[in-house]
Amino acid sequence: MIRAVLIDVGETLVERISDRDIPLRSQSMTPFPDTDAALAEIRQAGYRVAAVSNTEQSGDDQLDDILTRAGLRRHFDALVTSISVGQRKPAPAMYLKALERLDCQPEEAVMVGDDARVDLAGATALGMATVLVNRPGSKGPVAGIPATFIVTSLSGLPGLLARLSGTEGT
Repeated sequence: MIRAVLIDVGETLVERISDRDIPLRSQSMTPFPDTDAALAEIRQAGYRVAAVSNTEQSGDDQLDDILTRAGLRRHFDALVTSISVGQRKPAPAMYLKALERLDCQPEEAVMVGDDARVDLAGATALGMATVLVNRPGSKGPVAGIPATFIVTSLSGLPGLLARLSGTEGT
């Protein structure tokens, strides 16, 4: 049974954002049109949700700040950045820290991201189900790193989670 959703931030929830040159706290982010409603529906269905983001110089507190300013922070139970963990996705530490904060096991969670190599490969290695968000113009599927599921919009994610959890139509 799926109890938790780990989700990448940049190019999955929001338009491309990088903190390589400027810390997140000094930036703004633009959520995709489907982000807020999809996250609200996922939370309403009772899933625990963690944002899992590779960062260059910004820790969890700065991710918290920028998500708050973008109006998205209320959707998350946990935030995990590579700066706070000391490793970047696809290294297992990022996923394991998020799972620890959500108090669940890999088989109880699904990882959602736009980049199969970065977002999904590590989750797959831990035994997590994965969802590739394949928006128009995104990186798309990668040979050798199969996504468990593929959606073209986050609006498809709540229904997919309901099917996985056996709660569709309830």
